[in-house]
Amino acid sequence: RMNLAKEMLVNTNLKIYEVAKNCGYENTTYFIKIFRISTGITPQDYRLKGKHWVTEYVNEFFVQWKETLWNYTE
Repeated sequence: RMNLAKEMLVNTNLKIYEVAKNCGYENTTYFIKIFRISTGITPQDYRLKGKHWVTEYVNEFFVQWKETLWNYTE
């Protein structure tokens, strides 16, 4: 269930309570507690960290792509 929650947090704009419910947790507070025990961070922090990582990855990809293109055209 935690893997599904992680995926939803990074790939959707669902509210935390909606993620919890979709993962089978009726009690959002309990979901947050279990998520924190499992990952070491809150669902909100995980979402922010995940989106930040994706942005960094995409930016790095384009930097490398531009360098490769630049070297190819020389």
